[in-house]
Amino acid sequence: LVCDGFTVRRTMTMKRRLLSEGKKKKNKARKVTLTKVPGITPPENGKLKGWSLEMGEAGTVQFCAATLNERLFVLERDCGCCGWELDKGDLRGSAAADPAVACCLCGQTYNLVSGEPGGVVERKGVS
Repeated sequence: LVCDGFTVRRTMTMKRRLLSEGKKKKNKARKVTLTKVPGITPPENGKLKGWSLEMGEAGTVQFCAATLNERLFVLERDCGCCGWELDKGDLRGSAAADPAVACCLCGQTYNLVSGEPGGVVERKGVS
């Protein structure tokens, strides 16, 4: 707009400005930094591995890890249903699809991406 020789610039409304800022932030990729801990190595591809770390006064932290197609997944070591160690469980799915670990005692599955419990795998007894 031009008014008496001065150019008036249209300003963005607060709503439009916030919406455009939100779009810019979505395009940025999250940078993930992993810290190497001495004495801990990732598991082989398609395998589970468990660790216990002493955290001083905070106590002991137990977790298990799985590597699928060069992707590392880490979650709590104990099953939330029965308390058994998940590193003794079975890997299900693939890194591209829906990777999960199934408890070998009760059959409860846990999604490796989110850590959320899934369905229960039916176990067959020895006959």
